[in-house]
Amino acid sequence: MKSYLQLPATIAFAFALVFSVTSIASAQQAPHQQVEMRDVSSQEIRQVSEAYVEISAIQQEYQAKLGNVQDPEEAQRLQQQANEEMTQVVLDSGMEVDAYNEIMLMAQMNEELRGRILEKIEQLQR
Repeated sequence: MKSYLQLPATIAFAFALVFSVTSIASAQQAPHQQVEMRDVSSQEIRQVSEAYVEISAIQQEYQAKLGNVQDPEEAQRLQQQANEEMTQVVLDSGMEVDAYNEIMLMAQMNEELRGRILEKIEQLQR
């Protein structure tokens, strides 16, 4: 059984990285794009949560790698590689990157949606 002490860390970690995750497709989106709230299906919650768990692992892996890199070109190459892997994770989940980003942005503004996503993430991490 997981410790209840992990819950606050999971929540903080889950949403501290939202905006870095949305950088996956930042070139495709206009700056300061507003997101219209919409209903998010249970399937979308599952897809977002599954992708998020894998994306978090990728981010941790590459943060460790980047911490040891001195060459800016190598750092840029690693960042691009991480973005490609994160993009593939989202696509493999059955979602488009724009839809993933939209739902994660909506979760920032909607407590109920954020709770549904966090609950699913916690279930996946058990």
